[in-house]
Amino acid sequence: MASASWGYGIRKLNQAYFAFYGIYGESASSVSPIGDQMAEFRSYFRSVGEFVRALSGVSSYDEFLELLAVERATPTDTLVRPDESTDGGSGGLGE
Repeated sequence: MASASWGYGIRKLNQAYFAFYGIYGESASSVSPIGDQMAEFRSYFRSVGEFVRALSGVSSYDEFLELLAVERATPTDTLVRPDESTDGGSGGLGE
């Protein structure tokens, strides 16, 4: 009972698996810089919650690159995130 929609589901599941386990785009044969860029972007945030919220409105690679450029240009010693003053930066999603 294989169908086109079943195949689509398998591809999405496969993509999610590799993204979750951190090997999506990180192999030696990968030519995409997004793995390193995403790791760098994550390093700018104290918690996973902050990181996820920062990415929640991104709908394209170009938008992501713009956010990354902003983070790179922001001095880390003056960076103040809105949720740091209210809940210690965890945002309910943990570290």
